[in-house]
Amino acid sequence: MNLERLFGRFGLRPRRGPFGRASGVFRYPGAHTSLCFIWDAAAIDVDGSVVLIEEELGPIITAHIQSHIARIPVMAALGERISRLIWVVREDSFPRLREIADSWRTVEETSSNWTLPPMTYVDPNEYVLFEERSPGELDKRRC
Repeated sequence: MNLERLFGRFGLRPRRGPFGRASGVFRYPGAHTSLCFIWDAAAIDVDGSVVLIEEELGPIITAHIQSHIARIPVMAALGERISRLIWVVREDSFPRLREIADSWRTVEETSSNWTLPPMTYVDPNEYVLFEERSPGELDKRRC
């Protein structure tokens, strides 16, 4: 994955963080324990919101995908404005990844007051396989 090309394609700029350019490391200090969520990369969109980027080029593991999606409401509750999640996935793995992501979205959104951000799926050459539009649910809190 070429981050510069991916950023250019979507009009993004790198998120500067403690570990360098396009940092996907999010640290949240806590009274009892700190949280650290690690994504492959992160960017900032034109509105100043975070775009999370996760590369899944190996086997698609259900629990791994679910854990990434489950982090988004927690990050939002801790103050992150997350506008999109971009998955980088091989075309042959895309249907499985989307099936897991869609089912987890249904679970998250029907069991809580959160609406997950739209998800975009691109192949390793930044070709868009599928792009969700904003759900636009006004009665639920956006992440």
